[in-house]
Formats: sequence, C-alpha cells, structure tokens
Amino acid sequence: MAFTYKGAGMKGVAGMDLSEGAEVDRGMGRRGMLRLGLLGLVSTGAGGLLAACGGGDGHGMEPKAATPRLSSVLNFRDVAGADDASAYHNTAGQPLKRGVFYRSNVMLLSDDDAATLAKLGITTAYDLRTTNEASQDPDRLPQGIRYVHMNIFGTPDVVIPPFHTPEETVAAMEEMGRVMVRDAGMRERMGELLRSMASTADAQLFHCTTGKDRTGWVTALLHTIAGVSRDIIMKDYLLTNTYTGGWIEATYQQMLEHNGKAAADLYRPLFGVQQSYLLAEFDEAERGFGSMKNYLTQGLGLKDDEIAQLRDKLLG
Repeated sequence: MAFTYKGAGMKGVAGMDLSEGAEVDRGMGRRGMLRLGLLGLVSTGAGGLLAACGGGDGHGMEPKAATPRLSSVLNFRDVAGADDASAYHNTAGQPLKRGVFYRSNVMLLSDDDAATLAKLGITTAYDLRTTNEASQDPDRLPQGIRYVHMNIFGTPDVVIPPFHTPEETVAAMEEMGRVMVRDAGMRERMGELLRSMASTADAQLFHCTTGKDRTGWVTALLHTIAGVSRDIIMKDYLLTNTYTGGWIEATYQQMLEHNGKAAADLYRPLFGVQQSYLLAEFDEAERGFGSMKNYLTQGLGLKDDEIAQLRDKLLG
C-alpha cells in the first residue's frame, strides 16, 4: 500500500507535505519548525521519567558519563538510557550497555554540538529519511563518522493517508506504522539496517527527521531483541514528547496563531507520539507473523546469529 503525504507548504513534522484537511500557513517551512525546538525545550522533568524506566548500578559495568543533551538536536539520546542510574534492564535484570546505539532526529548540528558528538566514539550514522528529506536538510556530522543513507520508506517523500479530523490524524499515524511493519520493501530495508548494525563495530547512530516514527520502531526492535519489557519500551518511546516538548508546544502555538485552532488541533497528533502508534506496530507484527521472533526472522530476514550479535552489543 503506497501513501503520499500531500501538502499545502507546511513541512517539518517529519519532512512531509500536508495538503489534505485544514489550510496551513505556507510561510512555516521545515527549517523554521525544526528551529522552533531550540526556543522552548524544557529539560526539567525528563530526569524523573528517565529514572522510572531503569535504575540500578549497572551490575559492575564500567561507569559511563551521562548522555549529553544537545541544543541543536533535540531528540538525541542513548538507546540504553540517559545515564548509568537510569539504564534500562531487560526482564532478566541485565542492564543494557550504554554508548553503543544512539537515536536522534535530523542531525543539523551546531559547531558546539558537533564537537560534543565527536567525543562519543560514533563511527556510523544511518539516515532513515526519504530521498527528498535527506537532500533538503543534509546531515551535518563530525569528521570521521561514516554516513549511510537507508531510506526505510523507499519513497521520495514521507507518505501517509489523508485526514480531516484529529481522530483521523491519529488513525493515519497508526496506519502508517502498520504499513511500515507489513510492507515487504520496508521490511527488507529494516532488515538490512539491523543486519548492518549487528556487523558494524563501535558506537552507531540512527535517525529520521523528528526521531520518533521510523527511529522509534527501530529502537523498539532493539529493545525487544535485548529482552526489555513492553512497558519500558513504551516509556522510552513516549520520551520523545518530553525531549521535544518545547518544540511541540511552540509549533502548535504558531499554527494556532497563523491558522486557527481547527488546523492546529488537526496537525498536533503528528508532532509527537502516542501510545497507540507503537501498539499498532507491535499488533501488526504479532498478528502478521505470530510473534516478534517470527517478525524478526521471517519478516525482516534476520538470522539467529545476527539477532545474537545485536543482543550481545546491547547487553555488553
């Protein structure tokens, strides 16, 4: 099933063009929306939620500095948790190893943030965006990081069904997630991504535009492979709303001012994440393949040894 994200000139939620539904201000472009996030991100409150997801002393792992918060890349974080005290654990009580996999939104790094990122030992960055997203806002990465474009959708632009009410917007996001799970081409590319992550040495980073949908599903799969509980997976998924909360609110207020409440409410479900988005993906995988293990092996084509490689990386 193919989607086309039609548009009236409002880009930036995930690199999409949006035209179905309410009219929006043509002057509010992707770059402006991304930069709005720099104006109002509030970090207070994130610590408590992060700590609720993990806890413990790392069971003897070498202490590692807390993951830095970047001012120019709002949704940058460690797949294993923000710091040693809040590192995620799997259901067997094993802590995930920090400093192995990082997730993010588009890497439009400032000079200071590029210098910070360069110290983390990241050798490979996977860009999961579409062709047009990647060409319109190219990554700015520190020297020495290998750039790999992995267009998960396989289309020129982000695609989604049309919507005319906030409820339809939520349903469209859920359906986009289901298609990402069941579409054969997307599964093939997702398998290729995870296979590369399994075989690549040193720390790695993966991202899309806002770091929530494509990036969120990849993170959920890594957590599943590590044996993390569904509850913790969901808490980590929803942290996008904490990390990008200032951007979400600023974008909503700008749409409210320029386009009115109907348009702002219509598009707001696109700005962040909701529990139902991730549940739709898990439900589709388990309904279509019988289990998450079958989805990984039959759906994504991963071999048992490749899954084991990823698990070993994640658990140290």
